[in-house]
Amino acid sequence: MNDAIPHVVTHAMPCTEREARPAERPGALAGPPCRRRLWQLPAELRACVVGLGLPPAALRRCTEQALARLHRVGVVLRGSDADVLASVLCDLGSRNPVSERVQALLDQCHAGACRRVAALREPAALQACWREALAQGDQAPGLLWALLTHRQGAVLQDGLLGDLRAWSYAHTRAALAQKARHADADRRLQDARAEAEALRLRLQAQQTGFDAERQALAQQLARLRGECDALRAAAASAPPGGPQTQLALACRSAPTRLPVPQAPGKPVAMPSPAEPAVPSAVAEPSLPAPASLHGRRVLCVGGMPGAQARYRQLVESAGAQFDYHDGGLERGLHRLDRQLGTADLVVCQAGCLNHEAYRRVKGHCRAATKTCLFVERPSIAHFARTLGLAAEPGART
Repeated sequence: MNDAIPHVVTHAMPCTEREARPAERPGALAGPPCRRRLWQLPAELRACVVGLGLPPAALRRCTEQALARLHRVGVVLRGSDADVLASVLCDLGSRNPVSERVQALLDQCHAGACRRVAALREPAALQACWREALAQGDQAPGLLWALLTHRQGAVLQDGLLGDLRAWSYAHTRAALAQKARHADADRRLQDARAEAEALRLRLQAQQTGFDAERQALAQQLARLRGECDALRAAAASAPPGGPQTQLALACRSAPTRLPVPQAPGKPVAMPSPAEPAVPSAVAEPSLPAPASLHGRRVLCVGGMPGAQARYRQLVESAGAQFDYHDGGLERGLHRLDRQLGTADLVVCQAGCLNHEAYRRVKGHCRAATKTCLFVERPSIAHFARTLGLAAEPGART
C-alpha cells in the first residue's frame, strides 16, 4: 500500500544512541578527529551542499526510500523539486534515517572528490584545491562537500561560503545572459521564418502572374496561327495573282511564332521544322531588285534557316554573285575572313549570328571601307528591302 505524502516530509525521529560520538561515551579514549557529518554543518552550508550536490530526482528518490523504510509503508513525495528540498532540509539538522541516507548519497556521488582531499592536511593545500575547482566550474559542488566534511572543514567553511556566493552569483548571471541570448536567437529565427514565408507568397504570386501571361501569349499565338491557316486556305481556293494569294504567301513566309527582340550574338527563335518558314514550292511576292548590283559579289552573313535559296534567288536576279555564311551558328568562323575579303557588299542579319561573327563583320567592313548593310528583322521582305539600299551612295558601316 502506497501512502502519498504531499509536499511536507514527515520528520524522522532522531537516533539518540547512535548520534553520540565515540569520544563522548563513558570511558572512551579521545581519538583523532574524523570527517564531519551532514547534520554537523551550518544550516546555510547544508542547503548549498544538498541543493548543488544532488540532482532533484536523486534527492526525491532517496528521501522516499528513507521514509518508506522508517514508516514501513510505500511513500511517494508530491510537489515540486523545491518543495521536496525544503522539506528534506528540515530533517537534516539532526541525525536520523533521512539525514543518514542523504549523507550516504552525497558520499557516493562525490567519492572521487573525497578521495582527492583525504590525504591533504594543510589548509593552504585545501584552499588551492578549492580555487582550482572553482576555475573549472563543474567540480565545485563535489569539492565543496569534500572540504566541508574534511577534518579542517570548520577552519575552511567561512571562506568557502564567501567564495561559493560569488561563484553562484557569476553562474546565475551567466545563465541569465545565455537565456537572453537564446530568446534573442529565437526571436531572430521567428523573424527569418516570417520573412521567408513572405518571400514564398510573393514568389507564388509572381509565378501565378507569369503563368497567366504565358497562357495569354499561347492563346494569341494560337489565334495568329489560325488566321494564317485561314489565309492559306483562302489562297488555295482563290485565283492566282489576286490580293488574297499575295497576302497568304506573305503569311506563309512569315514566322508563326511571336517575334522576340534579340541582342546581336543571340539567335532568334525560329519556327519548328514541322512548319518551315519559307516553303520551297511557293514563290515569294514580287520584290524589286536593285539594278546597281550587276557583277558585284554579295556576301550574306546570317539569316533564317532554310532561306538560303531565297537569298540566292534575290541576289542572282539582280545580276550579282551570291556568297553565304551562317554567322557561326553551324559553320565555323575560319572561312568568314576569306569570304569577307572577296565580297564587294556585305548584308548582315545581326539577329541571326553570334557575337564573334558580328564583331568580325563590322570590324572588316570598317577597316576596308566596304559597304555593309544590316537587316533589321530576319525575313525575306526585309532582306530584299535592305538589299535595295545598296543602290544608294554612301551606304557604309
